[in-house]
Order: sequence, then structure tokens, then C-alpha cells
Amino acid sequence: MKIAYDLKGFTLIEVLVGISVVIIATTVVVSLITSAFRTSNKTNSIATVRQNGSFATGQISKLLKFADNFEGVSYDNINYESQCPETGGYYSYIRVRSRGQLRTIACSNSGITIDGTFLINTNEVSIIPDSCYLFCSQTANSLTPIVGIDFRLGLADQNKADLPEGNVEIDFSTRVKMRNY
Repeated sequence: MKIAYDLKGFTLIEVLVGISVVIIATTVVVSLITSAFRTSNKTNSIATVRQNGSFATGQISKLLKFADNFEGVSYDNINYESQCPETGGYYSYIRVRSRGQLRTIACSNSGITIDGTFLINTNEVSIIPDSCYLFCSQTANSLTPIVGIDFRLGLADQNKADLPEGNVEIDFSTRVKMRNY
């Protein structure tokens, strides 16, 4: 009597090949999804930093351009110089008179402020240390000063900043010639 073999099953090799194909396909799909999320996060990070920096430079430009009078520049917010050097100089504070009020623009590692009000959302972005300076130059005492700001912004959340998609730093700079001086 002969024993009949049922050939409807899979061999060990066929099972291993099938499993490896599934693993490879899953790895490719997960890689694509992860890459898409990282790209999306990087885009969002860049947009956040750019939006905050653009708002700050816009507000400062508007205040400086339409100020009634230039009151001076300072390193310490105590001693103000009423004239800027011809070659230009970098400061931490600029004072102007606008609509009859004395307004102070400050630039430090903690943020950019006008009269103590932050122009950047410090929960989202932060100034890169030692990158924020206010600029002032004046070719002659009678000429209008050229004032501006230079700073670098990055994400405030250091957990995100350690990831490739969160490592975003953007330079911002603007120069304004005061109109009403």
C-alpha cells in the first residue's frame, strides 16, 4: 500500500521568502511615511521661524521709518549717545520719539522688544545667543541716521531643535532711513 502525500502546503523556503517580501515592503512604506512627516515638520518649523522674524523686522521698520525724532543709541539702556558713528555701530537699545511718546527698541538674547513688549513668540522661537544687534550709522551730524536690526532666530523647543527637521535657524536683517528726522 502506498502513502499519499498531500502537496497543498508550503515549504520552509517559500514561507521565509514570503515573510521577507512582507518585511521589505513594510520597511519601505514606513520609511516613506517617516520622510513625509519629517519634511512636513521641517516646513512648519521654517514657517514658524520666518513668520516671527518677519513680523519683528516689519514692526521695527515701521516704527523707525515713521518716528518723529531719533533720541539715541545705547549699550546699557542708561547712557544714550545722540549721534551714531559714521562707520556704523552695533548697540542693544535704540530710542526714538514717535507720536509724542519715547519708544525704546531692545535687542538681547531673551528677545526683541519695543517698550518691553516682545515682538517674537518666545514659546515658539528664540534668539540665537549673541546674534541680536541694533545698527546705527550717520554720515554727518545733520543727516538722517540709518538704523536697523540684525538677528538670528531658531526654534525655542530644544527637543525639536535636536532633530534634523527641527534644526532651523534663519538670519534677519533690515536697515531703515528715518523719514521724519
